[in-house]
Amino acid sequence: MKKTPAVLTFLLVAVLLIAGCATPAETVVPTSTQSIESVIETYTLKTVEALDDRVTSLEKTVESLAITDTPTAEPTVSTTGTPVAAGGGTNPGDCLRAEFVADITIPDETIIPPGSPFKKTWAIKNSGSCPWDATYKLSYVMGDLMGAEQSVPLPDEFVQPGEMVLVSVNMVAPEVEDRYENYWKIQNSWGTRFGVEPDDDPLTLVINVAPSYSFVDNLCSATWHNAESLLFCPGKENNPDGSFYVTNSFQTELGKVETQPAILMAPQQVTDGQIYAKYAPVKIPGGAHLETRIGCIYGYEFCNFDFVVTYTVEGGTETILAEVNDWNDGFSPEIGVNLGDLGLDGKTVSFTFYVKANGGPEDLVFMENPRLKVH
Repeated sequence: MKKTPAVLTFLLVAVLLIAGCATPAETVVPTSTQSIESVIETYTLKTVEALDDRVTSLEKTVESLAITDTPTAEPTVSTTGTPVAAGGGTNPGDCLRAEFVADITIPDETIIPPGSPFKKTWAIKNSGSCPWDATYKLSYVMGDLMGAEQSVPLPDEFVQPGEMVLVSVNMVAPEVEDRYENYWKIQNSWGTRFGVEPDDDPLTLVINVAPSYSFVDNLCSATWHNAESLLFCPGKENNPDGSFYVTNSFQTELGKVETQPAILMAPQQVTDGQIYAKYAPVKIPGGAHLETRIGCIYGYEFCNFDFVVTYTVEGGTETILAEVNDWNDGFSPEIGVNLGDLGLDGKTVSFTFYVKANGGPEDLVFMENPRLKVH
């Protein structure tokens, strides 16, 4: 990650309101075996398109908040390979600039089980005066490579000044439990590497490898959907398309205040609406149990929903792990499944959590501290 300046914070808030592309679904437990990777790739491409469409209007707001308002000249690139700023003078410092926008997946200090594959995605903005063409790439600087390539091409052939792009690196968590980090910069075709403003800092990844896994901490490692479309992560409250967000304090059906981390989920605000999250694969530690508690949030008198957890082993068939119907009856069911009993120890498994309203739309559901815990 990288600290976000005040002006960029405003930009990030605006960007996070954007939703993704349409993907139809008909039932609470789909039979499709579409891979997690293909869903994420589609999501990434569509998200970038949406971000690009918003850049022009967002730039006007950002400029009005800036301390100075110095116009940026239109960039040109010389045919000899030396960046040239408009006006004739070379100015690589203004030409090659980038801003960190957000950690889309795997925020720093995320816990990942040993041997688990994962994809780190950063959102970055071209804040310089020169476009980034197809020769630009994300280049490894130092740290634990964790099975990644030394360089990764940017996904867009052209990133104009002011535009944003999502760039991802595939890695695998080491088998030894420890804290790991690596660092990346952007590199052009002449081998010049540059980081993000204000101090030319590298993009960072920091993970802790341990035999546990928090679905709360990895919220945006999942792709979130309603019945009709993908939802941008992190989500927001009171979104009619479906809400999901993290809280550290909530009230159960009887009004008891709990101070545990939880994911709150509200299905799409239609009759029998739904919301679901497909998590990236994780390698199951030996002796791990999947544990959580679910229920209606206090005050949702007509809350009534079906909750389903499924698992898929290394791209195989989606199988139901747990299935519960709950309503505002004063009880909050607990779910605890020994994954070793299903032969999943050491396997790479994807989990999907479904919430489907029965009627509605009058549902706000909590999933308390969902995790893989070794016993």
